[in-house]
Amino acid sequence: MLYVHDTSNREWITSDDGTRFLSLYQADQTGDDRGLVVLLPGLQQHPASSQILNTFRLQLPQQGWSTLSVSLPNDPDLIEGSLAAQQQQQQSDQQSDTASTVTPTPEQDATLEVPPFPSLTVLLEHFTARLRATANKIQEKNAQSVHIVAFDISALWLFESLDAGLSIPNLQAIVMIDGFQPSTYTHINLIKASINSSYALFDIAHKHPQAIYQSHLRAIRAKQKDRQHYRHFVMRNRGFIRSDETQIDQGRLVNIVQSWLRNNQTNQQNE
Repeated sequence: MLYVHDTSNREWITSDDGTRFLSLYQADQTGDDRGLVVLLPGLQQHPASSQILNTFRLQLPQQGWSTLSVSLPNDPDLIEGSLAAQQQQQQSDQQSDTASTVTPTPEQDATLEVPPFPSLTVLLEHFTARLRATANKIQEKNAQSVHIVAFDISALWLFESLDAGLSIPNLQAIVMIDGFQPSTYTHINLIKASINSSYALFDIAHKHPQAIYQSHLRAIRAKQKDRQHYRHFVMRNRGFIRSDETQIDQGRLVNIVQSWLRNNQTNQQNE
């Protein structure tokens, strides 16, 4: 069950296949709306997550942004089947000639080129359908400046959906928070898709060493490709734990992101 202890509007969105899913909309509270920030939760999270996503959802409207937090596919059977399929694919990859038994250096890993394969294929299809329906909702709201904050695995799905031709009205920038992938090959897909994207990208890592390591690989690739409008940031602190310090650290991260969004808007206006 979803518990929401705020004044956000609950808005149901319907995808092309008739599936209805919940979104939470919070309007700008400053009277100077700078744009709409769409929040894409990670795997098995809901649109009112009690952790960092919820901090973004409630604090950004106090700083001049409207937020729309979207429910992603979270059916346990669907997730379990997709994860099992990915594990089988990963084991197959490790036995193939392209798999290496030596852990690559960041420089080597960032330049690996492998044929792409569908990552969590079934979930990706459901995610794309919901993202397409969300794009229609954005259009209904007539948002003139749209930004997306994607958490962990939803970042890869977002870039794959965009690469497949999905259009988000007035999308200007993407913030990727802990874009961690469980296998080397899905992460290589994320490296290629995110670095080749034309959208301004803020690549943030904070959660655990593997997420930070993968973010460094993307930063190396961005530098090699001379990727424009890319920023890499590792938030090194005492960790997000359930304490008063947690709220301070999360609030700091929200401030860093909204500052980058404002600067990116200014830069695009001046170009």
